[in-house]
Amino acid sequence: MGLLPDAKPCTSDCSTPPEKALSQEIGDAHRRYACRVNSREGWIGHLWQGRFASFPMDKTHLYIAARSIELNPVRVNLVKKPQEYR
Repeated sequence: MGLLPDAKPCTSDCSTPPEKALSQEIGDAHRRYACRVNSREGWIGHLWQGRFASFPMDKTHLYIAARSIELNPVRVNLVKKPQEYR
């Protein structure tokens, strides 16, 4: 997973669950985390912009997406090489 300041893209190669199952799990995790952070910081509202989206990809597109995610920190000038980003 590549964690950038304003986006959290990731790829996953797993057996195909019902499409809504992954979306529901991510949504539940986001809600629990937001509730915890909002409570701790005295904030209200969403922590992330936009919504979670998932869709199946064939292997070619999966490799392209993974490469793009790995290169995101380089594109936004956080590091010179992808492996430097932690």
